[in-house]
Amino acid sequence: EITRGELTILGLVEGLSSHLTSTDEERRRQGVLLLVNVLKHLPANHLNENEVFVLTEFFCDRLKDRLTIIPVALMGLESISLMENVNDTVPLEVMSALSMNITAQTLMQSSRLTYYAILKNLILNKSDVLLRSSTDFVYAVISAMDSESDPRCLIYLFNFLPRLLSQFPLSHLAEEAFSLLECYFPIDFNPRDRSGITREDLAQGLQDCLVATPVFAPFIIPTVLEKLDSQLKVAHLDSLNLLIKGMEIWPVHDVKPHISDIWRSLNKLILPPTDNEVAELAVKTLVAIITKFVESNAAYQELDQLLDDISASTHSFLSDPSLSLFVPTTKILAAVAQVCERSCEYVVKTAMGQFLALLEQSSGRDITLSAFNPLLNASVKFNCWKNDSKKISKLLDPIPAKLIEILSDTKSFSSCFSCLIEIASYISAEERQKIYDVILEAISSELTSSDSEMCAAYLRLIGSKFPEEIKNNLLTKLNFEGKTIEVKRNLDVFCWCCNILQLTSFSVDKILYYIMSTHSSKIAVNCLRELCTKADEKVLTIFGTECEVPKRLLTFTLQNNDDKLKEETVVSISKIIQDIVRTLNSSQQKVLLNNCLLQFMPTESKNFRPLRNNQLFLLEGLVCPLRQDVSINMCESLVTSLIDSSINNESFTARESASIILASIINKYQPDNSYEMPI
Repeated sequence: EITRGELTILGLVEGLSSHLTSTDEERRRQGVLLLVNVLKHLPANHLNENEVFVLTEFFCDRLKDRLTIIPVALMGLESISLMENVNDTVPLEVMSALSMNITAQTLMQSSRLTYYAILKNLILNKSDVLLRSSTDFVYAVISAMDSESDPRCLIYLFNFLPRLLSQFPLSHLAEEAFSLLECYFPIDFNPRDRSGITREDLAQGLQDCLVATPVFAPFIIPTVLEKLDSQLKVAHLDSLNLLIKGMEIWPVHDVKPHISDIWRSLNKLILPPTDNEVAELAVKTLVAIITKFVESNAAYQELDQLLDDISASTHSFLSDPSLSLFVPTTKILAAVAQVCERSCEYVVKTAMGQFLALLEQSSGRDITLSAFNPLLNASVKFNCWKNDSKKISKLLDPIPAKLIEILSDTKSFSSCFSCLIEIASYISAEERQKIYDVILEAISSELTSSDSEMCAAYLRLIGSKFPEEIKNNLLTKLNFEGKTIEVKRNLDVFCWCCNILQLTSFSVDKILYYIMSTHSSKIAVNCLRELCTKADEKVLTIFGTECEVPKRLLTFTLQNNDDKLKEETVVSISKIIQDIVRTLNSSQQKVLLNNCLLQFMPTESKNFRPLRNNQLFLLEGLVCPLRQDVSINMCESLVTSLIDSSINNESFTARESASIILASIINKYQPDNSYEMPI
């Protein structure tokens, strides 16, 4: 009736007057509850300003009533806080009534949630009005939540408090507001109910509150330092996460006075790392601090002092890779070097010499190289190799030659190549020639899969710039006259170079040559098969177009009698063709199909005769990956032949292959095709 306009809300109040003013407490509660339930179901814009004002006065007055009435009155004010047609006096009157009549922590949990919902709605919807008396409002919120311990209430508060803290000036209440939140830090909570609230949820919510305003910085940092000295892992994690997040909003002048103390606390967590998760987070915190100083452009003196402190704390642990603190130390230096040009140059100047000295030692070299890699990455990232500083040049210039020199150490082969990849742009032509020689020597012996991957990665990296150099100094020098294993290793090199687009055609030609050489066909086919399962689509497309790999493989296989090539090899060739054809577009597939299909038909014949086993295997690789819009010439004849093969061929594998091809053709058949399906 109210929504239809047949009854006003004030008319309802008048009709309920006997209940609302009854001296019987329960009857009075029932009357207020009925009014509240009606309000809950009204649209937010239904009531006018006067109606909202009258109801506000009524519910505020009910806050002075008995304890059984107060929860219902709060529910009424919650509905009022959601109304749209509200004059400016209503939010202030609600806050005044709550502050004067209600002590939130004496309420039941459900009523406290209602109280907090009123605060949240006012902040979200009426902040412009409340800002006029912001101090009173902030104080009211602080007072309301003081001593709150229920996790359901806390998670609700943490959801909207950041809005309050960031939007309302705290002025002299800043320390009091912080103290209220500080008592929860770090969150110590073990879920005991089914609310679904976790410690992590509460910790994240509290963190959002603590970093909602920069005015908390002078209070937070000393608190964090205190918690970092505790033995609790959660205290460490929450404190470090808070520092990382705080660096995004705290003024740098609030961080400066504490920087030495912060580093001392972080250093204790990293060296030695008592807990890996904590240590990694401590390193991230250090990175966040350095980033803050760099971005501020007003803390270079403090940044340099911090870098000096880091160097002083880590220098002695770089003397021997067997030391337990060597790796944790190098992780710090790598993280620092990756932050900015200034920090990278500092690490290069202070630590690179020690790494070069360690590379002279054979013991622990692999560990040294693994730690060296991220430093080299940073040195390239921040253009240290182009730096005018003679000190930096003196440290960096010998590195390529030193790495090439120790490539002969098979235990460090992969790690060494990994470092060379990082500085590939700064390796001279003479040094590259030495690397080619090392690769040639290495592939004559047994390479691990990791070694092979590193070689391939290096060649791919430099291949676009120096394809002819790789071709002349490496590929043309490969010797295929050796044992089977040596042929396999040499073919692997050509497979690596197929991924270098400038060398794709040359490399695959060599592989095809050895496929067509009967003594190494199986080895070469297996190498190409493995390549096609991993190669980029662009490479496979080149195989299918420029290099005509499918056509050449088909021609070679069909020209051999079934007994010359093993079925396993023919099936592998079919899979190679399938991988390649799948990457081609419709027009490319049509060209390929027209060029290849005739090879399956007898000379001067317009029909397909019963297909041999090898023909069926190859046809599967050619036809199955075709797109739906690619039509097959003489499809009726082909289907008839396939039906015969799927039924009458003596080989189970061949019958299966014929059935697969048939299924593919039928699935892609379209009613508007130019032929009838003979099935």
